[in-house]
Formats: sequence, C-alpha cells, structure tokens
Amino acid sequence: MYYPGVISSEKLKVINGKYSVVGDSPGTEEWAEFLYTDVNKYPLEPNSTYWVSFSYKIHRSSAKSEFYFLARDLGGAGDEGLSKWKGEEGRILNMEVTMTTGNSENYYFIWGINGRGSISIDDVQITKS
Repeated sequence: MYYPGVISSEKLKVINGKYSVVGDSPGTEEWAEFLYTDVNKYPLEPNSTYWVSFSYKIHRSSAKSEFYFLARDLGGAGDEGLSKWKGEEGRILNMEVTMTTGNSENYYFIWGINGRGSISIDDVQITKS
C-alpha cells in the first residue's frame, strides 16, 4: 500500500539541509511504500547496473519492522535489488546498494517500510555504472 512520504522541515527529522523525506507506517498494512522515483522523469534503462546511495534516520520501529529499498517493474515483471535493514532509532546512517535491472524499460526505485515504523531519507544519489 502507498503511504505517501512527506517533505519535512522538522529539526529532529531532517538529516541534511532544511528538508528530508519522511515515511511513516502505522503498521496496519504489511508493506508501506512511501517514496518512488518517477519513471517518466528518471527512466531506468533495461539490463543496467545502478549504484544508489542515501542517508537515513529511523524514528520509530518495532522488533518486527524492516525498512527496504528495491527497483520494481511498472508492468509487473518483478522486483530487483531488494535491500532490507533494521537499525537503531535516532542515528543517521548511510546505505549503498548496487543492483541491476531486468529486461523491462519501466523500472523505478521504491523506499518502504515493512510493518510499523517511521524513517527519514535524504542525500539520494543514483549513478548508472
């Protein structure tokens, strides 16, 4: 389910600069996706390798919560490069992921929460190898 992220200027939620994207899931749905890249503005090429880096700060989680990042095909052909993590609340950390798309021309990146939790995302960098 899509729980849209919000752009926050709240001091405790900002990682760098004046704003960060905050995703929040009440845990009523198993999967809560809150941040996407736009396939029309940032198309990912088929069978291509991408390096993605971003900063994150977990604000709330439970023992069962996981945060995740992946590339998904808009046409339903599948997901690539699934990365999951847990972490300590309140710490700013960095995640780096290298993944390769499949044959489709319609992949986009997703950030989400499995279970109940809240997280800030910032400093996203995407580089095609």
